[in-house]
Amino acid sequence: MAVLNNTKSRDISIDILRSFAIVGIIIAHIEPPMPLAQLRSFDVVLMVFLSAVCVKGFRNDFKYSVFLAKRCTRLIFPIWIFFVVYYVGIYLFYYLPSTNEIIASFTLTSERYVWIIRILVVLALISPFIYKTTQGLTSKAIMLILLIGFILCELLFNVHQGKIYDMLFMTIPYALVYILGINIHKFTKKCCLCIGVFCFISFAFLFIYYKVDTGIFKLTSEAKYPPHFYYISYGLAATLFMWTYRNEIQQFICKIRLQRFAAFVGSHTYWLYLWHIPMIDIMQGQFNPAIRFAIVFCSSLLIVALQDALVKRYVKNKILISIFNG
Repeated sequence: MAVLNNTKSRDISIDILRSFAIVGIIIAHIEPPMPLAQLRSFDVVLMVFLSAVCVKGFRNDFKYSVFLAKRCTRLIFPIWIFFVVYYVGIYLFYYLPSTNEIIASFTLTSERYVWIIRILVVLALISPFIYKTTQGLTSKAIMLILLIGFILCELLFNVHQGKIYDMLFMTIPYALVYILGINIHKFTKKCCLCIGVFCFISFAFLFIYYKVDTGIFKLTSEAKYPPHFYYISYGLAATLFMWTYRNEIQQFICKIRLQRFAAFVGSHTYWLYLWHIPMIDIMQGQFNPAIRFAIVFCSSLLIVALQDALVKRYVKNKILISIFNG
């Protein structure tokens, strides 16, 4: 059984929302001012949600081994190829990182940049299980699972038992977001808005609570490792509002004639994320955040556009196309 092929009916609005997510992630790495740092703090939640939305279902002849091979081709091989190039470049121009750092990068156990990819890979690999176990559940049952799950996460976050547990606790809250994304078709527009409003009110309450308790404004990103509900609630609120009004957002993007640009960015988020890593390293805090973002984003986009053009012109192998176009 293979994943249903939905490339012929690609939803451009999803690519546009993905472009918002990748731009937010890049902004996070250029040391933005506090208001902007908080505003963009929905990016990872949105990216995880959209990854789940694209899980369309599985045919009756599903074989996990075939599915696993395809997922590795699209998710694992690109990052291995990238890190070969990345570390060769570092060795030639700077220094050779420690063996532990290199191994951690290739095994996705490093917390420097690749933690996001690790979460997306893990969720992609267990997506058939999530889909199968939640397919028959109603929207109310899904909401109950999410509520209980987030409560349990908050209780478990006080337990620290080493790296394996830390990585597990980093993944579980995003798995709950993934469950919502896979089952979002069961929720009406009104229901999505209600959940979004509930999440925003929860965020606002916690925001005020932390301000009163500590006397300072606490960014949700400070509750990101692991992702507490304070962080998730803001991300889900923004995500559900954008999802509910995605068609209106697409119409606006089309009106200002940025649809093709946003669609390209949104359909190449994986390699954009990878190529922005060396660009961030090269910047090393130079210039102000606005100029730093412009350089990092534009240079990463230029490399991806060149890569895309070369693949389309010279690469005919479907596996290689799958690896280098994502």
